[in-house]
Amino acid sequence: KLLPKAKFDFLNASENELMVKDVKVTFLPTQRKIDPIYDAFMLDDGTESVFLATHGFAINEKTRELVKKASPCQLLICPFNYYKLPFFLGGVVSPGLDGVKHLSDAVQPTKIIAVHDEDKHAKGLVTKFAKIIRPSTSDSLKELPWLANRYEELNHYQRIELT
Repeated sequence: KLLPKAKFDFLNASENELMVKDVKVTFLPTQRKIDPIYDAFMLDDGTESVFLATHGFAINEKTRELVKKASPCQLLICPFNYYKLPFFLGGVVSPGLDGVKHLSDAVQPTKIIAVHDEDKHAKGLVTKFAKIIRPSTSDSLKELPWLANRYEELNHYQRIELT
């Protein structure tokens, strides 16, 4: 009712590319057998690309080839927190800075923004078993040689311009 003219296009492992106006959207499925939250997307307008992995992503050879074919990566969006649950509750939910480094090495972005690192409002078993490691400060992130000039801090939903 809210969007009567809306059109939904779905992507999956075999139909993994879609053009939306002049932007190619590429779906990158996780190698994990369960839990599709670990999937990623690449947006490419033919000049530059954006890599979005809200729970991190493990690059494999197939994904590496897709990244090589894409336009230079302007922006990597991924979590910086390490978030782990026991294996029976899902295991590693977010790989932390090791995951950011892995993606950074693979996609070679100009800038990197942290996403989905907010405190979760979980209750019950999840809160009791979750192991969370947060990077200490934005200054400490800027001291990491591979991240120093790439890290872009978001400031309470204020607009930023990437240069």
